[in-house]
Amino acid sequence: HQTVTPAVTARTVSLITVNDNYNGQSVSGQRMLTKIQGSNENDLFMMYHKNEGITKDLPPDYVADYDNNVVIVEQSDDLEQSWLEASLSSGQTYTKSNFAGGRLNVKVCSITAGSPDVAKVAIWVSGKTSEPSCDGSVDDDDVSVPCVDSKRKFLVGSRERNCWFAKNNRRNCNLTVVASMCPLTCNACDQWRCADGLGNMKYW
Repeated sequence: HQTVTPAVTARTVSLITVNDNYNGQSVSGQRMLTKIQGSNENDLFMMYHKNEGITKDLPPDYVADYDNNVVIVEQSDDLEQSWLEASLSSGQTYTKSNFAGGRLNVKVCSITAGSPDVAKVAIWVSGKTSEPSCDGSVDDDDVSVPCVDSKRKFLVGSRERNCWFAKNNRRNCNLTVVASMCPLTCNACDQWRCADGLGNMKYW
């Protein structure tokens, strides 16, 4: 995943789906999850959802609301419940007042089908930074990435888990989704240090 601080630097990011990430179709600069960080506000998390492949069996009501959309949730802490903020299709913009001293803007510039499917999203804070070009190059992250376990809960089948699931029983690391979310515990840093974990998050 990547973390952006749009009140400091406006960014254009490129999101791919869980399924395309699972199939190894990401290239430099493409991420499955983006964390939007303010100052003292709750963090926001953004993903691009599509009903395909390993995510094709989502509930019908979920598909109706989120399929082929960029979904934004708010979470106060890593292990706290998350809350849906927006589900955006191409051309739509989400705004949030009083964010890092200005107004947060998240604009879905485009959603393009392909291998991988890509949602290009512009993020900035009015009063702090200017709207970035949707046609500009997509920012990549620092190549120096530590190997850490996720602090967030994720779904294994239909049940919520965290990395204690791996620490309490290392055989659970044989599950690809667990190894991807808990690479340090599962001794899987070479494979998952610079890759997005495969765990789906539960939204309320």
